[in-house]
Amino acid sequence: VTDTDGKYSLNVPSSESTLIFSFIGYVTTEVAVSGKSVIDVQMTIEASALNEVVVVGYGSQEKKDLTGAISTVKGSDLENQPNGGVQQALQGRAAGVNIVRNGGAPGNAGSIRIRGIGTVNNADPLIIIDGVPAGSMNDVNPNDIQTVDVLKDASASAIYGTRAANGVILITTKRGKFDEKLKFSVNEYTGVSNRIKTLDVLDAPTYTELKKESFTNDGAPIPAIWNDSQYQTQKTNWQNELLKQGSTNNIDLSIRGGGKNSSFSISGGRYDEKGIIGKSYYKRYTFRINSDHRIGEKLKINQNLQYTNVSEVAPNTNSAQDGLLWSAIRFHPGLPVKNSDGSYSSSIPGFGDINNPMYTIANQDTKNSRNRLLGSITGEYEIIKGLKAKANVALDGTFSNSYNFQIKIDDQYRRNNYNELSISNGRYWAFLQEYFLSYDKTFGGSTLNVVAGYSSQTFNNYYTNQVGRNFSSEDPDLRYMGQAGNIANLGEGNGGRSYDALQSVFGRANYSYKERYLLSATYRADGSSKFSPSNRWGYFPAFSAGWRISEESFFKGRFENFDFLKLTAGWGQLGNQNVPSLQYLALINKGYTYAFGNTNPQSTYQGSAQGRIPNPNIGWETAQMSNIGIDAGFLNSRLLLTAAYFMKDTKRMLLPPPSLGTLGRASIPYQNVGQIRNKGLE
Repeated sequence: VTDTDGKYSLNVPSSESTLIFSFIGYVTTEVAVSGKSVIDVQMTIEASALNEVVVVGYGSQEKKDLTGAISTVKGSDLENQPNGGVQQALQGRAAGVNIVRNGGAPGNAGSIRIRGIGTVNNADPLIIIDGVPAGSMNDVNPNDIQTVDVLKDASASAIYGTRAANGVILITTKRGKFDEKLKFSVNEYTGVSNRIKTLDVLDAPTYTELKKESFTNDGAPIPAIWNDSQYQTQKTNWQNELLKQGSTNNIDLSIRGGGKNSSFSISGGRYDEKGIIGKSYYKRYTFRINSDHRIGEKLKINQNLQYTNVSEVAPNTNSAQDGLLWSAIRFHPGLPVKNSDGSYSSSIPGFGDINNPMYTIANQDTKNSRNRLLGSITGEYEIIKGLKAKANVALDGTFSNSYNFQIKIDDQYRRNNYNELSISNGRYWAFLQEYFLSYDKTFGGSTLNVVAGYSSQTFNNYYTNQVGRNFSSEDPDLRYMGQAGNIANLGEGNGGRSYDALQSVFGRANYSYKERYLLSATYRADGSSKFSPSNRWGYFPAFSAGWRISEESFFKGRFENFDFLKLTAGWGQLGNQNVPSLQYLALINKGYTYAFGNTNPQSTYQGSAQGRIPNPNIGWETAQMSNIGIDAGFLNSRLLLTAAYFMKDTKRMLLPPPSLGTLGRASIPYQNVGQIRNKGLE
């Protein structure tokens, strides 16, 4: 390592020695001393992307040695993109990965689908943030991300067994470096958003003309409302009234650096998006601290801490009954936004059972907020050369709050007979502990890497819900539960608790011979509290192999500008447990009324009844995957090609079968009755 002026000194055995200069990301350079006392070297960047290190489950590999299907997106490709989260920024950047938007509200993350929809249950992939299963990645500031690695096939994902059937996404955040000068950076951007088109709809005169024709063609009299001239004049383009200009503002600050034995990275950010529909917004504040420490020669400790605060208002845009977009498309264009007396116009019989969308926005009073803390501490100790023990302890906690006040509506077509306040609160805690060993050994022309370990994670969820009705005043300062005329009884919906747990053992071995022949084997056994004791454990093996043809003597030097070629193939099984908890137990619901002897109210009693039939035979949903791929590099690997054919069979898929009313009111549990096949070329 040089000093700040680039100077260095080395003691060499003789003047005939050769110096080898190497650094990650740069071409290794050899220089003969040849009696010189001063040697200056300027290193060049490694052009080949094949030497990049790719994060895999519980370790990393060079891209050239991979046998599984993995796509990597660099953090630099995601920085300063005008997106509310990482999921939107990933769209179009990795083959086989599709982001499906579930709506246009600010901050809407959408759903991630890797190689198609593999199940009718929750098909979201497993998200791992800095080694911690984290559920959602939209809480991560995209400018904090170093890399995103997408594990797509079974040979790459099987190390995560139970939750990997829909793929795995590994997020690695930025860190400070040892012996790095303090570096402070600020990133800021701002922008506007507008709708680029609207749906073509009829204007008021044409709409009236066609409606009158329809009655005439049906041989029916034309209702008087369609002959009223005041509604035959175009007054409002409701889509233009609803969809205005939105804005996006983002600022990030970071400070990174490190000394001889410790390094750190501290960052904070604020993202503020206002939607193109009034009152809609998404605000996110993020704060992150990552640090690395070396204690002696053998012990390393890493720490990660992420705090996120999110508040948002997402208007109803999906419903075909009272959704704002649907209302703007259907609402009569011959009606004004407001009447001459300042009141909002209302639909009338014959014009559709919808409310004025601008009235709905004006009286909307709702807000969702969430605070999340995700932290982990990892320790690594080198027992002997090549053998390391590692422990990872993590906590994921979320506090959420939802507030919604609906006014009493008696001046619109769709009415509310009473006002109502709904408040929901949730507390979620997940605790993770992992312990594993890793061993690396090079002997002869062979390289061996082995990982084996134990993992357990518990999930606690507490939730409450309160509903108050009949407020005597709708003054915004009096919209709290103590002012409600009565508290609605929603039975089981008032609150509760859920608990789930996972326990796993896993192992993986990677073997390489002369950097030509590559083998990988993975095995994981998972136990889930969601299934009965007799079916609790699932076992998920995977195997893959690779042949680096470009390392063979018959290939080298034979093909100009064709410098890398690798064939891979893999097979494996993965699990899915994304169904409601405790399907093997019966549920008892309260709040039922029973009558004895007669129907006189004096003879009725409150009681309970079975709410769900148990399924003691329920078990794991299993996905079996096969993958054949090719990787090629041209022009000193400046041009890379990755292609793969895959087939994924989901078996014993968990489905709640349809039930007949004659079976009673108890719901039918999930059963292993379905199957799906996905296949394709990417």
